[in-house]
Amino acid sequence: MSARRIEIFCPKCRWRPNPASRWFCKPECGNSWNTFETGGICPACGHAWAETQCLKCGQFSPHREWYHETAVGGPAAHNKKKKRKEKRLAGAR
Repeated sequence: MSARRIEIFCPKCRWRPNPASRWFCKPECGNSWNTFETGGICPACGHAWAETQCLKCGQFSPHREWYHETAVGGPAAHNKKKKRKEKRLAGAR
């Protein structure tokens, strides 16, 4: 059985925010923060953002769609390791 982890990336262009990425709240609030540190809720005014705009492609997506669950060390990871090993061995011949 493989472990699971959550990866955060834009559902439209797959851009991945980093800890320094910042979004701005409503003009009345004006707070700047990393929306993924709070699950889309502004820590200054408490507004819950249902959609998040990608800082790269500019498209809006439901905030929950930015979170992607992936397997860690499952069959896909094993197959990648196997292919890399086969390439190394083929190059050594």
